[in-house]
Amino acid sequence: MERGALWEYQVFCAVAERQSFVLAARALGASPSAVTRAVQALERQVGVQLLLRSKSSVVPVSYTHLRAHET
Repeated sequence: MERGALWEYQVFCAVAERQSFVLAARALGASPSAVTRAVQALERQVGVQLLLRSKSSVVPVSYTHLRAHET
């Protein structure tokens, strides 16, 4: 289901606040896979990785990290 850019920003904020795709999905009433797809779509739109993902955490990428990886 296509929800649009506003949805993608809402999802990103929920994931960043909760530092978890699963907790964000629960809060938004969406599946974890829908949340993952929304964040990936937003990252494609802006052209940068917005979240650092590991097995145990999800954290927003810092501005310094983005600047260090500019081409």
